[in-house]
Amino acid sequence: MQIDIPNDLLQRIQQRVASTNSESEIDTIRQALDALDRQDKECLAIQAGIDAMNQGRVKSFQDFDHAFREKHKLSRDV
Repeated sequence: MQIDIPNDLLQRIQQRVASTNSESEIDTIRQALDALDRQDKECLAIQAGIDAMNQGRVKSFQDFDHAFREKHKLSRDV
């Protein structure tokens, strides 16, 4: 597959290669796509939390803290 990259985008990629530890233009594009994948996953996780909150599936921090400390045998001083 061949992709025609507009000059302005190509310049941005080349600038990024020159100013970072990227080995090549392809490496820079791969890193950008990896960052977008992470961002998508984070957005899905945030939305899941919002949905849980809207559905009432939440507990107070104090309840969470108590259960967490009990599960991991942590005292209140930690």
